[in-house]
Amino acid sequence: MTRKPPKVMPPVAATEPRSFYIHGETYVDHYAYLRDRTDPRVEKHIAAENAYTAAITTTWRGLQDTLFSELTRRMLEDDTTVPEHIDEYWYYARVEAGKEYPLHCRRAGLSAPEQVYLDENNLADGRDYFDLATLSVCPRHKRVAFVVDTQGDERYRLRIKEISNNELLDDEIQGVGEDLAWLGDANTLLYVKTDANSRPYAVYAHRVGTPVSSDNPLYEEQDPAFFVNVWKSRSKDYVFIESQSNTTSEVRCVKARESAMAPRLIRQRQSDVEYYLDHHGDRFYILTNLDAPNFKIMQALVGDPKVWRQWIPERPDSTIEFLEVFADHVVVGEREQGIERLRVIDIKTGTDHIIAFPDVLYCVDVEDLDNYHCSFLRMNYSSLVTPECVIDYDVPSRQRRLRKQHKIPGYDEANYQLSRLYSIDDQGIRVPISILHRKELRLDGSHPLLLVGYGAYEESLDVEFNSDYLSLLDRGVVIALAHVRGGGELGYDWYDQGRLGNKEYSFSDFLNCAEWLISQGYTAAGKIAAWGASAGGLLVAVAAQRRPELFAAVVAEVPFVDIVNTLLDPNLPLTVHDYEEFGNPANEREYRYLRSYSPYDNVSAQQYPPMLVTSGLHDRRVGFWESLKWVAKLRSVKTDDKLLLLKVDTTGHYGETGRYQDVKRTAFMYSFLLNVWGVGDDSQGVETVNR
Repeated sequence: MTRKPPKVMPPVAATEPRSFYIHGETYVDHYAYLRDRTDPRVEKHIAAENAYTAAITTTWRGLQDTLFSELTRRMLEDDTTVPEHIDEYWYYARVEAGKEYPLHCRRAGLSAPEQVYLDENNLADGRDYFDLATLSVCPRHKRVAFVVDTQGDERYRLRIKEISNNELLDDEIQGVGEDLAWLGDANTLLYVKTDANSRPYAVYAHRVGTPVSSDNPLYEEQDPAFFVNVWKSRSKDYVFIESQSNTTSEVRCVKARESAMAPRLIRQRQSDVEYYLDHHGDRFYILTNLDAPNFKIMQALVGDPKVWRQWIPERPDSTIEFLEVFADHVVVGEREQGIERLRVIDIKTGTDHIIAFPDVLYCVDVEDLDNYHCSFLRMNYSSLVTPECVIDYDVPSRQRRLRKQHKIPGYDEANYQLSRLYSIDDQGIRVPISILHRKELRLDGSHPLLLVGYGAYEESLDVEFNSDYLSLLDRGVVIALAHVRGGGELGYDWYDQGRLGNKEYSFSDFLNCAEWLISQGYTAAGKIAAWGASAGGLLVAVAAQRRPELFAAVVAEVPFVDIVNTLLDPNLPLTVHDYEEFGNPANEREYRYLRSYSPYDNVSAQQYPPMLVTSGLHDRRVGFWESLKWVAKLRSVKTDDKLLLLKVDTTGHYGETGRYQDVKRTAFMYSFLLNVWGVGDDSQGVETVNR
């Protein structure tokens, strides 16, 4: 007999109308005050929302514990990365059972004693949140620089540690970005500074042991739409400084082995032209979309970097996503019909070949090995049915060596079916859907289905292995990834069709995918759970607003739902940067378009599916108030009594840190889904509860 959750009344947020005049109309916001954390009512309301969520989910604790045990059993609680040989050392990281964070280690030889040069657990001790964003050992291996975030707001702090005596140096720089680059003297470090709005805007040079106040500015970006980053070529001869908006980039370089640094411009920025650099001998290799929407690769002489000559042309049927330059070969990452592939090109002969993989759908990337002269690639490979493995691919012989594979107790790949299918809309647009389920599943429409989407920033929803999915799959759930327009799966045009004034296509694609899966018998209306995070949260929120009858549930993690108000505030970290993605509401036409789909502005007196919404108090990408306002408005207007839960964490955009904390988070969200679906003997069969 299933138990209903306790009858606890949901919190009701006070209304306080605030208005402003824009484009000939008065915009009224009844919950604008919820953005102000200094208002005592806001803190009280957040506490009430969390208390309500905790009370409602009390009867799910057993299921959460069951899921937590399942998920941790599939983890490698004691694990070590494949060592990387850099000069005289072998570097690797490892985790220990019961510990949240990795230990970073090295040996002077594979049989030499281990030296732990940085233990994240010690750095995180006593903190609710800890994120080591970047770690960089200096060229002479005597120091390690690292940047950490201890709140979740992505306001990083730079520290430097002397490895020999295990002591932190006095050098400490607040308000930095994630990127670091050591110069060849091993005493000078380039880092990125952030402004008051957390925008990475400048690159500075710091000499170890000197006051931060004397750091040398190398470049400062004036346009708030551009973010700055810095990286070092694999050849170790150059450091590149990049300014990048969503659609435009500009790069400068400095010689990494010289103390006198005057950044040299490679090519002046041109609207909607992106380019990225690497170095080899007397040439730069340049990946660019200049007159090539799917990207091509150019070369330029180091002595004359503004003159570009084509090396690899654009291909109409595939997109070039990255290049990695080694001493004897170049690795080109491509994507065709949403499928990743690696092309290896011999620099001397120009001959090339594509590395073949066994799965129909897979995810592969090249590890950023420090060794410029190595003859092999280290690849991380997985698919929705193939657990993660590390493969060394010897380029001259084309032989592979499996260095590591994640072994999951009791898992048998043969029990699962992976497919790539396409929904087709009335305009003939084919939207890829990656589908995973147990092989014995019958397509009779009786199964719950998890539909995952994103569709923004030209980011691809990759088909990598996720052991967490097994807890759903083995309870009869179908997993479907909808590769909607706005993502990068099918090239730039696919992305361009889902941004700015075309954003509606992201939403229609997602809904068409849901309807197509119903028509093919994978599920039925009212059995689909939509899951999206950030811009994906916007996607599923719009879907729930427009077609609530399709969905059994919605999980919206840190959703971008108060889009008009956010984009009207240029002082928020991402607002100006996002004008190229969503539009600028200062423009009347763009304002009207944004309002037409903004979830917060379109809440109406209708029924909605059960929802679980999350938010992070220190989130700099999507303000915590967006979820708070949206849920408050939903509670006051919606006409049903279905579950509506808000969980506000004292974290940032990516939730809790620490691997066990991450598992707890997943177990909590899966318990919500399984209860709404009423799936499995350990679910409670929850369908409705208050508001």
